[in-house]
Amino acid sequence: MKDVAKLAGVSLSTVSFVINNTQGQTITEATRSKIWKAIEELDYKPNHLARGMRSKRANAIGVVTAYNIKHLYFLEIINGILDAANTLEYTVTMCNAASDLSEDSSWIRFFEEKRIDGILFIASAHTGDSRQEQQYIEMFKRHGIPFVVIYGSTADKDTSYVNIDFYQNGYDACRHLHERGYSNLLYIAPMDKDHKTPFLPRTERDRISGYEDALALTGSPQSWIVHLPRDFRKQDPSGILAELDSSRQPGGIVTCWATYGLQILNLARDLGIPVPGQMSVIALDSLPYLEHTSPGLSSMQLPFYEIARKGTELLVQQLNGGRQAAVRLNIPCELVVREST
Repeated sequence: MKDVAKLAGVSLSTVSFVINNTQGQTITEATRSKIWKAIEELDYKPNHLARGMRSKRANAIGVVTAYNIKHLYFLEIINGILDAANTLEYTVTMCNAASDLSEDSSWIRFFEEKRIDGILFIASAHTGDSRQEQQYIEMFKRHGIPFVVIYGSTADKDTSYVNIDFYQNGYDACRHLHERGYSNLLYIAPMDKDHKTPFLPRTERDRISGYEDALALTGSPQSWIVHLPRDFRKQDPSGILAELDSSRQPGGIVTCWATYGLQILNLARDLGIPVPGQMSVIALDSLPYLEHTSPGLSSMQLPFYEIARKGTELLVQQLNGGRQAAVRLNIPCELVVREST
């Protein structure tokens, strides 16, 4: 560190303040730039273990999840956390997963043993309610653990979260079909796993609200929503067949999930309905191979990686004392236009 200070022409303490992002120090951007340039030229590697011992911090983030991690998008979330943590020179520790709400949970023990400094709480935006998530939040607060919620929101005004803007997700998809000249826009929503009742988690309610508001602004008729089983072609295709064969045949279909969109494309092919000639289809989430379907399925790309990166950055800012007020962010989705629209 002495060599860095000498090359940059500053004091040793100033170099320490910049490297450790010490709060309350007035250091100009020009001075910071000189220090980082000297660090780069000298290929200086800070001793993070020593820094942690001095600051009595672990420089580590714990990750706690409220749901099963088998979902494909969980990998995107973890990659976003790891990349951001690596940039910020933090390590990441995976703590016990779903339903671990006991007072001897690993993440409580890790925090008390100073093995982690704070927690990224991966909520479940697909749940029907947030009661269990609120239990996690209350436990974090009770034990004084700094935390940020990602992939979920909360009514708790003191809690920071980074979520996906599912309202914009439904709104932009519907508006896209309208701008392409399609009318009679049908929204296909999921049934619960019992195949009897509508599945209406927060994500779905927000998407439907966006779809309905986009319809209203375009002057289209009232919303047209059909709830279908998750694999309706195998279980009971009669519901969607009735809609496709009706006098009010949809000109465009918005599906909650890409798996539904693919089933609609196959069904349209079986019925001889040209897509996108007579009918268009767009999905509100995505899968890696949608550009290889025939036709390619238009979709909304959900920003799992981005919410994870931003959530990690917010937590580290919080740990460094940089933010006091809660931050509540909803990250927009990206429209990916393919042949189906």
